Amino acid sequence: MELALEDSFVQAAQPFVDGFGERRVVVDAHGEHLDVLRLSAALSGTPAFEAALRERTGRIAGFRHDSFAHVRTIEVDRPTGTLLVISDHVRGARLATLLACAEKRSVPVDLATATCVIRQLVHASAAWRDEMPDVVHGAVSPDRLMVTPEGRVIVVEPVLGSAIEHLRYSRQHYWEELGVALPVTFNVAINARADVLQVAAVALALVLGRRLKADDRFDQIPPAVIDRLPIPVRRWLMKALQADPLGSFTSVTDARAALDEAFGEPDPSEQDGLLLFMARCLALDVNTSPFPTEEETRAPGGPVAAGVDDVPDVDLGTRIEAMKAFLASRSARTEGKTDSSSAAVTTHTPAVTTHPPAMAAHAATVAPPATVAPATVAPPPPPAPPPAELTVEAAPSGLQYQSSVIAAFKAEPSPPPFSDVAP
Repeated sequence: MELALEDSFVQAAQPFVDGFGERRVVVDAHGEHLDVLRLSAALSGTPAFEAALRERTGRIAGFRHDSFAHVRTIEVDRPTGTLLVISDHVRGARLATLLACAEKRSVPVDLATATCVIRQLVHASAAWRDEMPDVVHGAVSPDRLMVTPEGRVIVVEPVLGSAIEHLRYSRQHYWEELGVALPVTFNVAINARADVLQVAAVALALVLGRRLKADDRFDQIPPAVIDRLPIPVRRWLMKALQADPLGSFTSVTDARAALDEAFGEPDPSEQDGLLLFMARCLALDVNTSPFPTEEETRAPGGPVAAGVDDVPDVDLGTRIEAMKAFLASRSARTEGKTDSSSAAVTTHTPAVTTHPPAMAAHAATVAPPATVAPATVAPPPPPAPPPAELTVEAAPSGLQYQSSVIAAFKAEPSPPPFSDVAP
């Protein structure tokens, strides 16, 4: 397969790097965008890992779901000998990047935002198990979750789980090196309980409003965080975190069955909350360059650059689409409030202008109906102001958002963090 680096917005985005390797967006010989994970030399150099990776890719080749990115093939990069995982391109921002940015910018993760992501991830993971009950995912993490500009959660690189078993790492090593959470019952094989714990680890990161660190312990969550969660959510999270193996969820289907009871029925505010969260994280500083220069170094310990851009691995096209989705959601909410207000006035009008039958003739002789209505009908409310227009301008290092766009979403009231919700 012939691949070439993209020569547009995508090229400006820096690669995302974690323990598995480096991700880039490339274009094949036919001009099609593809996501490519270049696995690290340590993983690529393990023969059993490569064999298991290819076996898993073939095994799930027929699985299709809107919440999973399709892995096309496994290739070998000839110059370096490293393995390449080539998948359909997913435009969006990685959840790990959003959480890192949220922590740096003090952007709160509220209940609606967290619930939106958790709900989508649980249903996606359960759909995987429904279709392939004998296949565990095994590597769910914010590093492998993309959030599209429309607020959809997509699981990427779903072929790694069974392959990493052949690394024969310890439970702690898997967590520290690869960011893969495994239950205390882990021995050698990664089972269905691992999928539950990994989903819960994503939920915990959202609750904390940051990426989890190597020294984070699932059995040592700060009481100040857990005690402030709504009781049903707290119980669901502790069961998913495998705090008590005897009383925990044994699979993601168990977690799905208890989801609505814990978090409530789906609500449109969840999607609105996620779009606002993305807008706050993906906004560029209008006074600075949107992409770091070559001289700027990357911040240690993560994919967030030390320069002015907190999300350097998100291409500009994704940022623009996220802004559009947020502004459309904001406009719809504004129009909905206006429509409700207008409906109330219309309902009240007949009671003011309609006369009882006995008085109809008298009313007609006193004044024509056309002169009565204007005197009794309240003036309609002023139309809602139009949403701010999204505009961009050319700049030497990329494109910048205008300050009016930044003001549009900064004017939204800042929601309380997830952990500040009273029980």
